[in-house]
Amino acid sequence: MSNVTPGYALSGMPEAATDFIQGIERPTQLNAWTGDAEPFKGDPTIYNAMMAGREALVNGASKIKALTADLTRNEPQKHEAGGEVSAKTVAKIEESQRILQAQANAYHAGADAALKEAFAIKDGDKWLYDRWLSYVEREAKNQDGGFANIRKAALANHELATVLMKMPAELLGLPGDFLNTVRTKAVEKFHPEIRDAYQRAEDLRDIAGRYTSLAARVKLNFHNPTVARKMATRVNV
Repeated sequence: MSNVTPGYALSGMPEAATDFIQGIERPTQLNAWTGDAEPFKGDPTIYNAMMAGREALVNGASKIKALTADLTRNEPQKHEAGGEVSAKTVAKIEESQRILQAQANAYHAGADAALKEAFAIKDGDKWLYDRWLSYVEREAKNQDGGFANIRKAALANHELATVLMKMPAELLGLPGDFLNTVRTKAVEKFHPEIRDAYQRAEDLRDIAGRYTSLAARVKLNFHNPTVARKMATRVNV
């Protein structure tokens, strides 16, 4: 007689499947897999997408657990039903992933536009930019602390930071890694809101990447397609 006490994974699944479904029931683990939606409450599109993916995962795991104690289905039938649960769960997760990736791209594009505007060349100040360019060219050749002087001046003068933002390293006579570091520090100093926008875009891309691997784990752990395919041998009488 079948055991009516619900288990976690369907019969014949590896121990990893049980661990995965148990993990879904633990809020800390679930946050690690789907991302914590709370910090994104200010953006309904992101928050709702994360909550939808989370809800789909929880509901899917709950149905798999219920199937383990379903006395009306044999094992191939349970795995066939598990495949349907898996497909619906994955569809929801992938939909959330697409939304999160699109929002990450939008945040990044917005940050790019804001950065371009924040460090725009002003026609009336071109003479000043020329002076700063001469300063950079001189200090780049200064073996006695020239790079340190440029870094310090760039974080104290927005116009110099603009010169460094607009011109490539080759024309400035500066190493690319040094220039990128100074640019990053200048954004943090003068426009921290732009830095935050880039960071949010990066955070969202990281979370969206988790959803891709999460969908793969659902496919792997919710059912066994080989067992489900035994249903194709069923004879209707």
